[in-house]
Amino acid sequence: MSVVEVHEAQLLEGRYAVSPHGAQVTSWWSARYGDLLYLSSAARFEAGKAIRGGIPICFPWFAGGPSGDRAPAHGFARLARWREITWDVDEQRSRLRAGYLLDPSAAGRAAPGSDSPFVLRYDLELTPRSGRFTLRIENRSAAPAGCEAALHTYLRVGDATSVALHGLDGATYADKTAGGTRRSQRGPLTLGPEVDRVYDCAGDVTLQDPALARSLLVRAGGASQTVVWNPGETKAAALADVGAGEWRSFVCVEAAAVGEDAIRLGAGQSHELAQEIVPGA
Repeated sequence: MSVVEVHEAQLLEGRYAVSPHGAQVTSWWSARYGDLLYLSSAARFEAGKAIRGGIPICFPWFAGGPSGDRAPAHGFARLARWREITWDVDEQRSRLRAGYLLDPSAAGRAAPGSDSPFVLRYDLELTPRSGRFTLRIENRSAAPAGCEAALHTYLRVGDATSVALHGLDGATYADKTAGGTRRSQRGPLTLGPEVDRVYDCAGDVTLQDPALARSLLVRAGGASQTVVWNPGETKAAALADVGAGEWRSFVCVEAAAVGEDAIRLGAGQSHELAQEIVPGA
């Protein structure tokens, strides 16, 4: 078993951790707000395995892809080792900036047989009061190419059954727990036994968390959809890398471009998918 490393930054009012494995942010802690991201107590930091929690990057397909039969789930980007090109803490020790690069050859090593024309650059900026995450996708081939992408953000919550998500009212969505049935959101979203929805909107979403007495504003850029996911008690029990009872500790709110709204790029074109998270009282 090959254990993947994690790079950590200890700042005056925050602690952050990022792994080159998947260019995945695994920890974002603020002295004022505590842990802002969920990381499973059973997360596996092993080559070839996905890390449960933090902010995984789904690319070049989401779930099983448009046809539902692609593997590995959510694509190869979160399983590949990215090259760290920037790691900078400012003089005031209040901000971390980091950058990562993934080229087609690295993608092929992560998933043998993968033929990717894309070069990915991922930049992040973390402070105790905000986080910005930007995935730049460039088509380096001489022909048009398409892909799906999502920032699969695991937000830490006090109790998933008590949170409410505002900003989705009136939006249509595909309910994946009901075979993709199309529905329309009415009022704030509260979580039931299992939630797996792809909303046809990418506006601001505010998560109100009464158990932790805080809110999290999630703002997307370059996305066409918002994915909301929590496995609920029954499905979580079947996931070996989710700690017992920890399904209550997170809600995934994801900036996404998937399915019919996938990203399509001409030769030499690029696209940025971004997410900003701002905690508040």
